[in-house]
Amino acid sequence: MLHEIYFDYNTGSIRMNFKGLFTPQDAEEFFPLTKKLCEGKKRCYLLCDFKEGGTEIPKDKEYRQWLIKMYKESGFDRIAIFNTSPSMRMLAKIALAAAGQSKNVRFFKTEEEALSWFQNE
Repeated sequence: MLHEIYFDYNTGSIRMNFKGLFTPQDAEEFFPLTKKLCEGKKRCYLLCDFKEGGTEIPKDKEYRQWLIKMYKESGFDRIAIFNTSPSMRMLAKIALAAAGQSKNVRFFKTEEEALSWFQNE
């Protein structure tokens, strides 16, 4: 997987830096890894930076349905996303609403705004 994913002790969140296309193979690695990174944490926040990629819209219906299922099972308390395209925001909002996770996910212009939202829970 080209994407970077790690627990960021400075922000108290899992950090995901997308680099290029987020493929079904990446997703297969991503969700088990995030579950492991969340273990033992009181709250599990995901901070997603799309500055270097990942903004392509998945065209395969089965893949989108699988992503919705994974979001439902992810266990994140909050997901903050920044540096996305308008089309990606729209698709993500639809997918997250279908997964019943729309209240736990927000889109921001800057990382600072995203981190502030985490702190105000």
